[in-house]
Amino acid sequence: MQPDQVIAPGQKPADGKRTRRLIGGIVAGVATLIGITSGVIGIAEFLDRGTPAFAQPIDTVEGMREFLSFADEHDGELVRLETRCVFHDGPMPCSQQGDPLQRASVLLDLNADPSCDPDRVQPCTGSVVLFFFAENVTDAQIDNGEYGAGSIVVRGYFTVSRRGSLGTLPEGTTAIYLTAVPADEVKDE
Repeated sequence: MQPDQVIAPGQKPADGKRTRRLIGGIVAGVATLIGITSGVIGIAEFLDRGTPAFAQPIDTVEGMREFLSFADEHDGELVRLETRCVFHDGPMPCSQQGDPLQRASVLLDLNADPSCDPDRVQPCTGSVVLFFFAENVTDAQIDNGEYGAGSIVVRGYFTVSRRGSLGTLPEGTTAIYLTAVPADEVKDE
């Protein structure tokens, strides 16, 4: 505004109007850019899901709970696992056991109750038992790994199947079947 310019009551200088329009345009442009970016990210995440993966130990209570949540979320799906249950003295949320039906490669009993004996040979009340099946699949690892007896390392692709309580398990115990899938049959995009 020029020093000799007079503005009538109720009027604002023209520069204020231009400034408000400029700010409004900038805000609208930024909002549009954010909207477009969010949309592209959402579409990319939808198209690039790949195989769900779980890659943390289950020999801690937190890891065990994370795994059970993961298994619930992906029931009936193909998943990639890279986990372990390493034996140590004292209470353990995971424990290797023998399969009473001798069909599974490995059974792991998951239970966060500290009174559940770490050397248990049967599931404790409230346990979730993981049955790992790996018939004719050499590229799935279900063994002691580098940790030795009592520990289990699991790596590979598996289908997840929550089975509920089976007749071979104590009452109040839930079974989850994890069946190995050959890596060459997986389309991991």
